[in-house]
Amino acid sequence: MTPGLALAASIAAMSTALDQTKHTLTVAREASLESIERLTALLEEGQRLAPELTQLMDALDELASIAADDIERARVGAIEDVAATRASRRRRRDAA
Repeated sequence: MTPGLALAASIAAMSTALDQTKHTLTVAREASLESIERLTALLEEGQRLAPELTQLMDALDELASIAADDIERARVGAIEDVAATRASRRRRRDAA
């Protein structure tokens, strides 16, 4: 191959590579813009839902507190029932 043809072939190859690179960058840029649009929409939705989620978390916290109180009352009641049953058995045994 003559030097002129080799140079022309190199320029053609570089031109093709440049075109492919430009195309790849265009596709990547479009994908980035789509991702940014999706993320922006998700962030906006998150900001819109934040107050409702905060209220829900507060309500769940209150319910958990009520449940904990109920469990504690039931625990104390069960302990008192066991103690009363034991005392009743002891009295019957002592009376016999």
